[in-house]
Amino acid sequence: MITLHWMMSVLSPHLSFTELASEQANTDRILQMRAAVDDIIFSDDTSHWLMKKIQASIDNSKIFTPNMWDEDGVTLKRVVAMDALTGWATGPIIDSFHGLMTLADSKNRTPGEYRKSKLQDGRYVELGKTNEFIHPTVQYRKEHLPKDGYDPVALDKFERKEERGKVKQQDGSIKEVVVGFKWVKEDKTASVPEWKIPANSMERACVASPSSRAWLGALDQKIGVRSPLTMTLVAKS
Repeated sequence: MITLHWMMSVLSPHLSFTELASEQANTDRILQMRAAVDDIIFSDDTSHWLMKKIQASIDNSKIFTPNMWDEDGVTLKRVVAMDALTGWATGPIIDSFHGLMTLADSKNRTPGEYRKSKLQDGRYVELGKTNEFIHPTVQYRKEHLPKDGYDPVALDKFERKEERGKVKQQDGSIKEVVVGFKWVKEDKTASVPEWKIPANSMERACVASPSSRAWLGALDQKIGVRSPLTMTLVAKS
C-alpha cells in the first residue's frame, strides 16, 4: 500500500487522482475487517500473527486507545488490533524469495555503494547520482517491531543520524536546526538520506493508525515539514 501511494505521488503531476479516495478506502477497509478481527480475537488463537502483534503491543505499552469503532463494546484488544492492521508498515513482511525464484540465487543490497556498473564488454561506467533514499518506515519498524526481529541485512552497521542546516528565522537571524535524517555506515563508506514525505503527498493516506500518525507528526515537526499532522500537534500543545 505504501509503494502504491508513493507511485501515485510521483505520477500526480502528470495524471489526475482523487485524493480523498485513499482515505475513504482506509475507512471502508476498517469497517469490512471488523467481523474478521472479532473472530480472531474471540478465538484466542495465539498462533495467529495478529494475536502475536496484539500481545507484543500490550507488552511494549505502545497502546493508543481512541474509540476506533465509534460505538460501545470497544475492548483493548480491538483497539490494538486495528492499530496493527492500519499501522504504518507494521504488518507481516512476506518474503517472496522462494520456490523457483531461489534458483536465480540472491544478493544483499548495498545502499549508498552503487557507484559503478559493469557493461557486457567488461568496462565499468560511473553511475553518478542514484537518488537513493531510506524510507522513514524503516525507523518506525525498528521502534515498533522489536519482538519481530526487524533487522534488515542491507542496513547492517548503518546508523540513523540527524542532518543539520542553517535556516533564516522571521526576525532575520540564522538558526541551526534539524532539516532531516541520513543513514551513515559505520566505516563512512556509504551515506543515504532519509526520504521526506511531502506534506500533501498521497502516501500519507497510509498513515491511519494513532501510533503512526503521532510518530510521523513528531518527525514532521522535528524536520520542519508543515503537514496536517504537525498542525494537530501544535493545537494540542
